[in-house]
Amino acid sequence: MARFVRGGLAGVVSVAWLVACSGAFSAASLDGGTTEPRDAEAEPRDTSILETSTPDAAPNDAGADVVADARRPSPCVGQRLFCDDFEDTTKKVGARWDTVREEVGTFDLDPTEVVSGERALRLRLAPGSGTRSSDLAKAIDLPSPNVRVTFDLSLDLAQDITSQLLELLFVEPQPYPSGVNFQAFEIIVGGPGPRLEAYRSFTDGGDSVDSVPVTLASRRYVRGVMELRHAQANLSAQLSLDGQVVGTRTFATPAPTRVLLRIGAPYTRSVTTPGTVRFDDVFVEAL
Repeated sequence: MARFVRGGLAGVVSVAWLVACSGAFSAASLDGGTTEPRDAEAEPRDTSILETSTPDAAPNDAGADVVADARRPSPCVGQRLFCDDFEDTTKKVGARWDTVREEVGTFDLDPTEVVSGERALRLRLAPGSGTRSSDLAKAIDLPSPNVRVTFDLSLDLAQDITSQLLELLFVEPQPYPSGVNFQAFEIIVGGPGPRLEAYRSFTDGGDSVDSVPVTLASRRYVRGVMELRHAQANLSAQLSLDGQVVGTRTFATPAPTRVLLRIGAPYTRSVTTPGTVRFDDVFVEAL
């Protein structure tokens, strides 16, 4: 069966990578098979395009389990289409996002492993069977079809997860072309290895998978940048990790007027390995 998100919150970018306890890993093979369907989602509550905040920076107090980057100023200054530095402790986790799901683990604000300010988003994975999701989701209206998504991500797993599937970030461009009921650029861990994947599900029940292997350092923050550019009826997503372009994938699709961004673990299957996923300084800009 095809895997896709039904309903109004459609559109995602996903990249998959496999990370062991330490070091850097690269995928040598690709997965062209199908996967199980994702759960349906509700329509987003808010599609406002401006989020700002100006928290103060603090000295680095990273713990020993993950090596954090030198602390930066918050990116949530000036005008962004969306920004969250996870510093606001006056509201519940995910208050700036449209929806919060916590099926494969719960979110909190971590004061030990950060990139800017004093906190980062932390998801502690709860091992279990079946398909489950824990994510923050935000629908973002676009003033132009070209957009940049920037994020800092740290992944710490107890062991290899070659027999499991853990997807970490989706960017889903909308509207869909005729015959397509879901399309996303995705970052994925598990299965054949770390990869950037362009995934589509079709109204006739079929799907398509187009992946490129990537290399990802483990147990430290990696700065990810996903740039979407539309030209001549095609939308390309270029992924950079720590300033190096690692892959590009393309859809034939109308110019997007909105993207849905999901972070955390928006889709998992048979995750039995304990681990921690951290995000900090997630922001979206028009190009």
